[in-house]
Amino acid sequence: MKKVCLCRSIWYYQSRRDDNEVIDKLTELAEAKTYRGFDWLYNRIRKQGHNWNRKRVLRVYRLLGMQLKRKTKKRLLKRIKEPLEVPNAPREVWSADFMSDGLITGGSFRVFNLMDDFNREALCMKGNFTMPGLRIV
Repeated sequence: MKKVCLCRSIWYYQSRRDDNEVIDKLTELAEAKTYRGFDWLYNRIRKQGHNWNRKRVLRVYRLLGMQLKRKTKKRLLKRIKEPLEVPNAPREVWSADFMSDGLITGGSFRVFNLMDDFNREALCMKGNFTMPGLRIV
């Protein structure tokens, strides 16, 4: 026979840990907000006045299998690249764009640009501090 070299108190040790209170609190909070993760649950428990250790709560959280699945990015279908259509004459196709900049005083202003796509001529350039939609139309 081989010796184990352990103290009897370690060999016969049985944990007296009672996590029922932590389990009840975690399930109660998780039922109310099913989409929340561990950090939110733990912070809510601390705000309610329970001084349970983070490692203890995390251990119980994992034992209950409450981990949320990580969200994966949805892949977009590859689009077919088509060349841009070139206009045949001036004033057929226009492009509208905004530019903005800041002043030294902290204010900002915007400039509305209307461009002709055939010859890239600026048809309209209006600048102001405010640009409501009615003024642009």
